Amino acid sequence: MSCLLDADVFIQAKNLHYDLDFCPAFWDWLIASNRAGLVFGTVLGVLGVRSQHQTFSLR
Repeated sequence: MSCLLDADVFIQAKNLHYDLDFCPAFWDWLIASNRAGLVFGTVLGVLGVRSQHQTFSLR
């Protein structure tokens, strides 16, 4: 079963509990799960979203 994650999942994770530098294992898991066909993200969530004057994008 595959899951589609909304852009807000990426934004909230980065801003609250899973900062890119604090918890890189979370982001590694997302990438590995995507490659395995288990998790997908919206185009805006993966490429970048402007939210409250802040830009977010996966490295």
